[in-house]
Amino acid sequence: MLGDVLRAAVRCSEVGRITVFSSPRDVRRFDMPFSEKIVEVPRSYAEESVIGRLHWLTRGVQAGVRALSPDMLVCMSGIGESQTSVPTAVFIQQSLPFCDEALRRCDSRTRIRIMVIGRLMKRSARNAALVVTQTSSMGDWIRRPMD
Repeated sequence: MLGDVLRAAVRCSEVGRITVFSSPRDVRRFDMPFSEKIVEVPRSYAEESVIGRLHWLTRGVQAGVRALSPDMLVCMSGIGESQTSVPTAVFIQQSLPFCDEALRRCDSRTRIRIMVIGRLMKRSARNAALVVTQTSSMGDWIRRPMD
């Protein structure tokens, strides 16, 4: 999905530069499209632990936005917010955190991890200028209050 978004942004004449905070190339499972418009900024500490990932998504993204002052922030992981005047779009494609039936089938450790992710996704969605989901059902789940 990220590749499609990047290819569309590269083709758009109104987009001058795309800065992508990402996993380092040696650990990610995809290649980004090549373009002089795309600047990759690997964040290896976000891959080192769950705490590192959560810290990056909840605090690191904000620091990156403050440092770069982009026109827009797009969070493809479903979690992230700028906490500045920079408009944020959040793409949520993982439905598991919002499906009670699926969560009940998880072991307790996985359930807790997924519930934390769901709360962070909901917070990001609540603070975003735009929320994109794959289906209208998922949009309905995200709008539901969490228990």
